[in-house]
Amino acid sequence: MKEFMSLKILDKFKGVISKFGFNYEIVRKILQIKLTLDCRKTPTLFNNKAKKEGKNYSLLSMGINIFIGACCSLVFLFGNNIMFQMSLLFAMMMFMIITDLISNFSDVILDIRDKMIIGTKPVETKNVTLAKTIHIITYMVRIVLSLMLVPSIVIVMKYGVIDLLLFIFEMILISIMMIVITTLVYLLILKFFDGEKLKDIINYVQIVLILVITVGYQLVCRVFDFTDLNIEFVPKLWHYFMIPIWFAAPFNLISGHLEVQYIILSLLAVFIPIILALVYIRTSNKMEEYVQKLDNNTDEVKIKKRRLSKVLENICCRDKEEKIFFRFSQDMIRNEREFKLKVYPSLGFSIIFPFIMMIQQFQDRSFSAIRSGKMYLFMYFSLIMLPTIIMMIKYSGKYKGAWIFKLITTDDLTPLFKGVLKGTIVRLYLPIFLVEAIIFIIIFGIRIIPDIIIMLLVSLIISVLTFNFINKAIPFSKPFNEVKQSSDDGISFALIFIIGFIALIHVAIVIIGIPILKYIYMLLLILVTWLSWKFGFKVGINKLEK
Repeated sequence: MKEFMSLKILDKFKGVISKFGFNYEIVRKILQIKLTLDCRKTPTLFNNKAKKEGKNYSLLSMGINIFIGACCSLVFLFGNNIMFQMSLLFAMMMFMIITDLISNFSDVILDIRDKMIIGTKPVETKNVTLAKTIHIITYMVRIVLSLMLVPSIVIVMKYGVIDLLLFIFEMILISIMMIVITTLVYLLILKFFDGEKLKDIINYVQIVLILVITVGYQLVCRVFDFTDLNIEFVPKLWHYFMIPIWFAAPFNLISGHLEVQYIILSLLAVFIPIILALVYIRTSNKMEEYVQKLDNNTDEVKIKKRRLSKVLENICCRDKEEKIFFRFSQDMIRNEREFKLKVYPSLGFSIIFPFIMMIQQFQDRSFSAIRSGKMYLFMYFSLIMLPTIIMMIKYSGKYKGAWIFKLITTDDLTPLFKGVLKGTIVRLYLPIFLVEAIIFIIIFGIRIIPDIIIMLLVSLIISVLTFNFINKAIPFSKPFNEVKQSSDDGISFALIFIIGFIALIHVAIVIIGIPILKYIYMLLLILVTWLSWKFGFKVGINKLEK
């Protein structure tokens, strides 16, 4: 097996590790196997590409991280306010680290194979635990160093060696903090749940963590006051809850700004990661015990009366075959964990995008001015993710079960596609749309109900357009690694332009302010929706992807 650089570095500490009672040779061999498997594993970033033999995906991933780090370094082009620059840089770094941790690192920390494979051999548990810990550290060093490379060069050139050393020290603290937060969240979940329910909840937590970091990243820019091209930090109480600002504050201290708020923020940056690390050390011995619960499939299967689902099925589908496929799509989406992990983040972004666009307006205008305005049209941003969701319908982690569709004798697949698409919209998109609609109605009043109906009709039309643009395949019949990024990306961009064009028509009607125009437009959309859903699914078996 390959002799990795990290193993050669580890060899320098052989004596220290042995003195603490560990079997160094066993620890090294386990770590070598784990690192070798890492090189063969396709990271999440490349999961949607066809696999190619001989590619070192570990090096590819590091190259991508270096490029991302270079893009993050562009923040240093915005003025000379180091507090702003470092806050934005740390926010982007945290976003990249947490997403990388959740997408790839979760497999390391929640790995139950060690006990199943190595546990049957005469190997002490402490040696396995140490190998796992070193593996985690190696993984994080690889991510962080590649992200830090270009920003470090820019910092030392623009601000000097002291700022570079501070940046390196704080990136170590941030790495510790991100690992510990992720691990403690998993530990808390593992404590109270097991089996299939645990796996589902971990999926939801991964998605929520990504969304929280995304929203936090957007809020960092709102902390600073942009006036006449001058960027100024005006401290407020809620700023003390913004983690990137903690780590930016020490740079202001060494620049000579010794105000109390910077001292408090700097202390938070140092002591919170240390406190979290101490909590992790005290609870880490329970982690291995709790991780084994992932292999516990003792959850009882509960048969529930799905009354609401039955009502929706009867409302949405008239045809008996359509109802069957409506239920089929709902069951697949409900039960398939990998599909959720691929699609649910897009749903989360659909929720937060309209509100992110409104944040600045809430800062600058009174509530009465906002209520009488037209910002409810930001709801169109929730439609942007709809094509992506529909494109994913043909992919599944359990695609091998699709052989059953080969037994279909009819050439008319309209009930299949209509039922699945309706089930997907009702299961995934409609709940989010209704929640957003209720929130916007509370903010802007019942006057926007016709506009909400128009947006719903537009989303139904966009759904059919997306279905007709993409290459057709039996739903849930293809593995995720066959997603064709190039063609799908082109279709996504085309549909975004279509959504934007339709939204502009709506905006123009609202600005003109003649109520009858809005209702004429609504009637036109109702007609287009009916026609598209009536005639938009004429697909024969011979037109499907092989």
